[in-house]
Amino acid sequence: MLVRDGAATNSYRWQAKATVLGRPAVAIAFGPSGDEVRGRARGWIAIGDDAVGVVAVGGVARGVVAIGGVAIGALTAGGLSLGLLVGVGGLATAPLGLAIGGCAIGLLAVGGFSIGFAAVGGMAIAWFPAGGGQVGVHPLRGPHGSSASAEAVAFWANLRPIVGDVARGSFSQLIPVMIAALAHLVALVALSLPAFLAWWRYDREEERDRIRRGVP
Repeated sequence: MLVRDGAATNSYRWQAKATVLGRPAVAIAFGPSGDEVRGRARGWIAIGDDAVGVVAVGGVARGVVAIGGVAIGALTAGGLSLGLLVGVGGLATAPLGLAIGGCAIGLLAVGGFSIGFAAVGGMAIAWFPAGGGQVGVHPLRGPHGSSASAEAVAFWANLRPIVGDVARGSFSQLIPVMIAALAHLVALVALSLPAFLAWWRYDREEERDRIRRGVP
């Protein structure tokens, strides 16, 4: 839809007739329209300037899986990524899980500046810190280069399959990123499925209704 009021402004609105638990299976909204300054998408799958749904994608996205400039939810990815279980972004949080970003705050935090129960990065602040600069109860490198505590060595040895051999100063962000990407993908597919099933069922019912009415 093209809305004209003085200068031309691109605006688009669409939502599926099929619903899941009373919400449109898919809702899309971009650009100003009517009283809306930004496109407000509300649906099971929501895509738009301001998107709220089980799966949300947009400038500001809020959902179980949220992807956007500002993303808020359980599994998030974006510039500002406020996740509960998994967060990936410039500034990422995941208080109950894995946070990866330039600045990461989480149960396990991996990034340039990381804060958490366990943290790896250029500067790490945690109960179990590891990386360039370390501040915490059980650092992998003690004061003035002294050896790490047995607790720290044992802890990071258990996490070696995820973060690499940080005890030897070698940690990998690749596996944490792959874990985060896989978690997002699995959740995205699983949570999108009800919407697509509802859409498919609605189309089948519409087709059967047309056949009963003899409408081509």
